[in-house]
Amino acid sequence: MAYSTSSKFIAPDYNDPVTEDHFDYRATIHWSPFVVTDGKQPATVSFYAADVATTYRIVVEGVTKAGTPVRAEKIIEVAKGH
Repeated sequence: MAYSTSSKFIAPDYNDPVTEDHFDYRATIHWSPFVVTDGKQPATVSFYAADVATTYRIVVEGVTKAGTPVRAEKIIEVAKGH
């Protein structure tokens, strides 16, 4: 079993006025390799969507403490202005 070293994910800074003047058409919206849960409460991850109303595929992958791989996938719709 082996894992690769994770890289820092760079997302736009929407507090920066320069960023607000550009359209956001990222293909990868969010990536966080360090989400940890206690198994009792759901984990919450928040992020900005791209500037296009579209369908997003959310993929969550991980490993339990026992080393069991887990994976879930969900499709969501984001409408313009939301």
